[in-house]
Amino acid sequence: MNLMKLSTIAPFTLCIFACGGEEPANNNTTAQRPIQCRSADYVAFDASNQTNQVLRVQAYADMVAIMKAAESADPFDPALAAMNFAEARRLYEETASLRAKVQGRTDDHFEDRPVVGVQIDEAIMAAFDRGANAPDGLEATIARQTVDKQLIHFFYLSVYHEMVLGERAKWDEAFAYAGMLSDNAESTRKGLAAVATSRDATNNTTLADNIFNGLIDGACALTEALQTEGVETIDYTTVPQLKAAVDQVDLDLQRVLAFSAGHEAFEMAELQLQLANNPTDEVRDSMWIKLSELDPYFEPIERVMTQSGGESMTRATTIRQMIDAAWASSGGDWMQTFDAQAVIQALEAEFGIDIKG
Repeated sequence: MNLMKLSTIAPFTLCIFACGGEEPANNNTTAQRPIQCRSADYVAFDASNQTNQVLRVQAYADMVAIMKAAESADPFDPALAAMNFAEARRLYEETASLRAKVQGRTDDHFEDRPVVGVQIDEAIMAAFDRGANAPDGLEATIARQTVDKQLIHFFYLSVYHEMVLGERAKWDEAFAYAGMLSDNAESTRKGLAAVATSRDATNNTTLADNIFNGLIDGACALTEALQTEGVETIDYTTVPQLKAAVDQVDLDLQRVLAFSAGHEAFEMAELQLQLANNPTDEVRDSMWIKLSELDPYFEPIERVMTQSGGESMTRATTIRQMIDAAWASSGGDWMQTFDAQAVIQALEAEFGIDIKG
């Protein structure tokens, strides 16, 4: 498989066109240019293109809230967990073909576009069962985190999948999968956009805005290229500005995932200090929860790193071996030996980022 080695892009070649507002492509007020090139908001080619994607992102948010309500009940109620996880599963299976879309999702970074959605779906369905049969809050929390992060995995792949198809409708779908509304209001962000916002707050970054502006730039470049060529579909790699926008949005999304995996490792390092001084059951439980978040955040960028070869593959292999060894542990022995700092350092080196928390 041949991978577009996005991880080799210079770490801080961010916001090629719109971010920061110095020379935003979408600020040109020349009336002859498409509206997608003249608005600071995202202007859909046709809002109906986004209907199903918006429903899927909303279903994700509803599922997470329902599952979280079950895990946080005090005292924990297995019957409530069974009911709430069953309802979350119903939303997954019945909302706008969400489960079918997950099952069929390909990773379009690769020439042969492998179907990775089957594994994502298997993890989600197993987590629903785990949550429905959870004897305590820990099991329910791990189940919820698995569903949550595996759907973030799906949304990431979906944004990229739609961007590279070179069609107006598909670009609208990519924008909807990113979890933002047309004006990028922070209070309305869901899914990937909400995760990006959380990481921005922790790390003093602007990834959520960068992604939004990149999607506007791409919409502008796409519609101008289609109009110039008089076609409805175009090979995005033949349009320099469009390819640059796709690559930059994808790299920024990869950085969101890397910051997120690094965030979990950062908190694991803090928990390890607590374990050394006061090894309570609550701290041990938190370590398991952090592991259940780190793993699915790492999976999509693990493929990028592995197929890039060289040091990237070495870093990915090291992190994967640590995660797998932790899951294989029969108890909590892994908790003090897990090299959380090594995970952070590897992700920082790979994606040119500084993980602050």
